[in-house]
Formats: sequence, C-alpha cells, structure tokens
Amino acid sequence: MTLLLPESLIERLKATEQNPRYHGEGNVYNHTLLVLEQYHTHIDTYNLSEADQEVLYWAAMLHDVGKAEVTRWEGGRWRSPGHEQAGVPIARDILLEKAISAAQRKRILDLVRWHYVPFRWGREQRSLDAYKLLATQTDLHLLGIFALFDMMGRECEDKATVVGYVQRFNDYIVPQVTKTLGTYDEVQRYFWEAGYSKKNALWVTWKRKEALLMEKILMLKVPADRAKGARCVITIGAPRSGKTQYVKEHYPGHTYLSVSDFFSNSFQDSLDSTSIRSLSAHLTPLLRKGVPIVLDGMNLHKKHRDQLSKIILGASGTLHFVFFEKSLSSLLSQNQLYPQALDEQVIIQAHKHLAYPHPWESHSFEVVEEENE
Repeated sequence: MTLLLPESLIERLKATEQNPRYHGEGNVYNHTLLVLEQYHTHIDTYNLSEADQEVLYWAAMLHDVGKAEVTRWEGGRWRSPGHEQAGVPIARDILLEKAISAAQRKRILDLVRWHYVPFRWGREQRSLDAYKLLATQTDLHLLGIFALFDMMGRECEDKATVVGYVQRFNDYIVPQVTKTLGTYDEVQRYFWEAGYSKKNALWVTWKRKEALLMEKILMLKVPADRAKGARCVITIGAPRSGKTQYVKEHYPGHTYLSVSDFFSNSFQDSLDSTSIRSLSAHLTPLLRKGVPIVLDGMNLHKKHRDQLSKIILGASGTLHFVFFEKSLSSLLSQNQLYPQALDEQVIIQAHKHLAYPHPWESHSFEVVEEENE
C-alpha cells in the first residue's frame, strides 16, 4: 500500500516520531498506512455513498500530515499540539491537485481539522450541547467512523479505553445529536432555506453557545423574509489569489473598499477598535442607502469578521463570503508576475491561516477554485 502524497512529504512523515504510549507502531507514515488498512478492511461494512467513502479515504490519507509541521520533543516525549489545524493547508494543497469538488474538499478538510474530537472530547467529558454546536459545521457521522479507523490503526497501551471513547461517540453522541437536529446535510439545508431573520438568529445563538435555543430556532417554521439593507461581499483568501480582479469582474455596481485601507494585518488576533470604527463609518450609511459593497483584502481573522457582521447586520445588510482556494505554489508563482512582488513570508503566513468560516457565518457563500485563476 502506498500513500498518494508528494515524495517529500512522505519522507517527512517517515521522519516524524510519535509518543509510543499512543503510537507503538512508530512514525506518522506507519500510522497512516495502518489507518488506510482499517479503511480498506471495514469501509464496506458501512452503508455509505461513494462520495462519503471518498471523504473517508482522503481523511485517512491526510489526517496527520500536520504532525510533520508541529511535532517536537518536549517533557521527555514527542508531542504534536495543533497538528489538526496545521494539517489543513497542507491537505488543501494536495486536494487541489485532484479531481475533487470544492464541496467534497471541504468535507475532507473538516475531518482533518476535527478528527481528534471523538477521543479528546470524550476524555474531557464534553457536554452534548458542545457536540450539537459542532454538528452545525462538520458531519459527526463520518467523523465518528473515521475516528474509529484512526484509533484502531495504532498500537496503544490503553487501546480499549481509547477506542471506548470513540465507540461512545458513535453509539450515543451521534444518534442523540441526529435525533434532535437531523443529519449534517439536513442541518445545512434548514439554514440555507431560512429567511434573513432566522439565519441571523441561528448565527447569534451559535456564537453564544446557546445550543437549546439554536435547536428550537432551527426547527421553527417561519415565513422567509429579506434584508432591508444592501449586500456586503467579503473576500477571504491569501494575497495573490486573484480576489480583486474576480470581484471587480463578477460584482459590478458594487462600491469597492479595500481591507488594507483600514487594517494593517487583517488576520491577526488582536482587534484595532479605531480601524473598526473607521470602517463602520464607511459601511453603515452606504448599506442603509441600499448601496452594495465589496470589502476586499487579506483573509480576515474571525474576530474581525465578527465585528464586521455586527456592523452589517446593524445596517440590516446581508453578508456574502467569497472564499478563494489556491495552492501555495500557485500563489507564489502568481506573486512573481507582479511588478512589485510581496515578501513570500507574508503569502506563506496568510495561506497557513486560511480556514473555512462556519457555514452559518454568512447569508450566502461562494468558493473560487484553482482553475479560476
């Protein structure tokens, strides 16, 4: 069995050691082969569509690629904190080279991002509400199946205990969440078919972690309504991903604003209240007058997006995200075509920070893929 990964990455996975308490099989490469073996052995026992099988296959291949980035020797053992999130940009670049749709790619990357949840949250005894909130952004059913492949594909000192956490997730958590909310696809359909006010209420309850109220609103049948203000299109993507050209071609008649005119580093964690107030002063009167806006720039940190959503919803406007998925090699190549090339580290860091927004964070969502460059 071979891994359909770049040879250089395979060599890095072979060189990345793991804590023998949980990975007696040795390095990440060995573990990935065992997980793939579990996939091939057991996938036919599940009544899954070809699309779901594809998601699980690539999740098995890619789930631990982030360990090559973050693994370190600390406190007398190998540790890989944050390897799930670190693996997303690596996995995205690999998937962008495959004949995989944007929707499928997101489902795979969601499993890469959250694959440790069934074990870790089970050990931490997280509440059922926490799982309900997570169920709005990833497929818990596929997550549980994959987690079982992951835990069985290792040599572990307390394997029965580790596998037990995942079994409880599959046997209790997933059925309970599905019973109250529905499947992942159903949950998303409930949201996208909802009107303006219901979408706003669902997003607010999710942010506040009010799972019970969120559940009630999700199931509530109310007439669909529309926003009173205008639309604000927000681009999310690394520099040199073609954002500016795309929105100017596809959103004519929109007032164009650049994020860089307000934020010096838009994907940083800290908030600049002065910049937020300045941006609000530009956006609010335009949206209330019904003027559609494009807000274009580097991928905004979630804290900035949250502030923007408050401004836009306060003006009764709608949010439309345009998410640009470009590989790092494509971004760096495009950078060289500009008269003044950016520092490559700026592009690399922005690419590393690029993450899917929550599906409910905007009223509508669009993905621009590699071939749109």
